[in-house]
Order: sequence, then structure tokens, then C-alpha cells
Amino acid sequence: MKKEVLIYNSSAESLNIVGGKINSVRFNEETRNTVRVYDDGKIAVVGKLGDADFKEMYDEACKKIDGEGIPYAYLPSKKTIKSIARRKAYSSDKLLKAGKSLMAKAAKECPGFLIGGKMEYAEYSGQYVNSEGSNLSYEGSAVSVGLQLKDKASSNIMDAFYGATFPLYGKTAADAVVTDLKMLHDAFFTEKKPLKNGKYNIIVDSGDLFNLLASSFIAENYVAGGSVLSGKLGQKIFNENLSVYVDRNPSTNYGCAFYDGEGTVMPDYRTPLILNGVMKNVLANKNTAKLYDLPQGGVSGSAYDGVPSIAVTGLYTKPSDITLKELTEDEPAIYIAVSSGGDMTNDGVIGLPVMLAFLVENGKISGRVSEFNATGNIFDILGKDFVAVTKDNLFIAEKSGMIVVKADLIAG
Repeated sequence: MKKEVLIYNSSAESLNIVGGKINSVRFNEETRNTVRVYDDGKIAVVGKLGDADFKEMYDEACKKIDGEGIPYAYLPSKKTIKSIARRKAYSSDKLLKAGKSLMAKAAKECPGFLIGGKMEYAEYSGQYVNSEGSNLSYEGSAVSVGLQLKDKASSNIMDAFYGATFPLYGKTAADAVVTDLKMLHDAFFTEKKPLKNGKYNIIVDSGDLFNLLASSFIAENYVAGGSVLSGKLGQKIFNENLSVYVDRNPSTNYGCAFYDGEGTVMPDYRTPLILNGVMKNVLANKNTAKLYDLPQGGVSGSAYDGVPSIAVTGLYTKPSDITLKELTEDEPAIYIAVSSGGDMTNDGVIGLPVMLAFLVENGKISGRVSEFNATGNIFDILGKDFVAVTKDNLFIAEKSGMIVVKADLIAG
């Protein structure tokens, strides 16, 4: 009988922001414990919150597997022993002081916005061990800012959003957030001429674009033929300059475990979905990987008391050496800030209603443009109409590059 034990701890202190003021402070701690046993093609899982007796949990799981075991194809993990610690302590006093300072500066620089949301410092730690001899552990931390920005003259609940995450929040990070907020504010209240129908260079965050493709990468959808990517594993489907990874690297995904929920550790802690335009992986846990003879790429996750599922912890898009300024100094581009849903047909045609977008000139957001619908075929958008993944970001606080593509815009 094979065994896995997982422990996950988190503690977070968050500042609740209402109307540009610190409204309350919340502290939360959580410990999740999981024991899984595998035998004769089945799995049984026992999960406990808080303090746990692991021998008792193991005995309970062993009893369950005979009568309540769930079919599950177990693939032994390669024995790996590794620990990564990247936790940086940040005191409650510092967090509260930083939050008050941020709101004071934002009120001065962004007089047209009413600001809500939260600022949070979180610490994470975890461990994974199995009967194959693996022992993996990590510690991490992050400071995050997530703000809803409302035009004071608007009846909307929210008109724009700003978010950023840092390994540590000091003066450099604080100045970056204020600079970004002022840029957003000034551009929001600078209206540009209405867009005409046509093809434009579009700037998007990688996560926003790949959300449309997420279900197509899921192993079950891929195998069943319900994915626009079905049958394309190993084929070149997008531009050769596009590489996209599921990211578990602590240097870019702060606070994330470098291993997945089944103890898989990938090279550089990243799983390539697209590598130089070639589809390299689907989203498969060990069960679906073995059932369908697919690669298992370190993307497993699960509830503490459930069987392993899929967890996309974040995306990393390999940047080029091209800057946003170089791309927009001769031809402006459109940055999509807020979109509403969006869908994709079975042959890859996407439709994306855009509620908030900005004109980008010389690498900077210069003003707000009217609402529109973005459309095109995903294989063209990420193929012949793919422009680049930039070296830099429109927002100083963000270090990841941005995807630039050509797409058809239909004025709203």
C-alpha cells in the first residue's frame, strides 16, 4: 500500500479598505492535513483541519480503501528530497503603516477615484512526503495589493481594478504602486477619440488571454475531442516566439509551493504548455496521465479532503527583448484592462466584450478608449498575428512581460 502525506499552513493579515480608508484589520490562520493511501488501483483520502494525528488518519484511510476506495491510477513519484525557504517577515505595524501611507498618497494623486479593496501580507509553508522516500517542503511569503477603483461620479460598483504582488513591500514597491495608480487615474479621465472598426495591436495580460483556452488544456476535454486543441499535442500550433508555462517557481510566483499536489517537481519549477509554439502538455494529474497515456506535468492540486484534481497556480510567459516603447512609438496599441466574460467557438473563434481599455503610446497608457468587442481566431491571434511577449510591463510594480497580438475590434 502506497501512502502520501501533505501539510499546508497559511497565515494572513489583511487590511480592508473602504472609501480610501482602512476600515478593519483581519487575521486568518489555517492548517490543512491530508493522508492518501493507494492500493489495487484505488485511492482513499482523509483530511483534517488544524491539529492532526497522522497515524489515526492513516488507519482511517486504510479502512476506507476497501469499501469506499475510488478508482485511481497511481504513478509513483521520483524520489526527491528538497526544501526551499523564501519567507520574509513583515510585521503588523509595518503593514498598517504601509496601508495608511498608500491611501493618503492615492487620495492626493487620484482625486477622481473612490478606492476600496485590501492589502495583505501572507505567509505559507507546506510539506509533502510519500512512501517512495520523497520529502519536499517550502516556506514563502507575499505582500499583495488588490484595489477596486470607482469613478466618484459613476453609479457603477467598480470602474477599474489594480493589483500587484511583491516578495517584500518597501519604499520601492510603495512608490511603484502610487505611480501606477496615478497613471491609471490620469488615463481613465482622459478620453480619446472613439475607435473605428479595424485590426489593432492589442496588449493583454497572459492570464486574461489564456483563460479562454484553459478548458481546452484539461486532459479529459482533450481526450474526448471537446477541445479546440484535441489531437494537437506535440504539434506546432502557435508562433515560434510564444512559450507559456504553468508557474511554480518561487522567484516569480511568490509564496507558491515548488511541487504540485502529488509531489511532482518540474525542471525550473515550471510546466511548459506551449514551447516555441509547440503544444507540449495538457493539464493532467497522475490518474488522467496514466489512463490516457499523457504526460503528467506537475499541475495536480486538490481539496485537503479530496482526490487530486488540477491546479493552475499561475502562468509564466517567456519574454522577448522587445519593450513596449519600441512597439508603440510608431503605432499605438490598445491595452485591455477589463473584459466581460468572453467565449470561444469549437473552431477557435473568440469574442471578447471589452468594458475598459486604454490607448498606449510610446510605452505609456495615455487615455481611455470607448468600449468594443475583440474578435479573431485563436490560432491566428497566437500564430500569424502574434507580435511579441514584451520585456517589460505597463505597470512599474509588475515584472512580467505582456502579450501583444493583432485582433479585429468592433466598436461598441
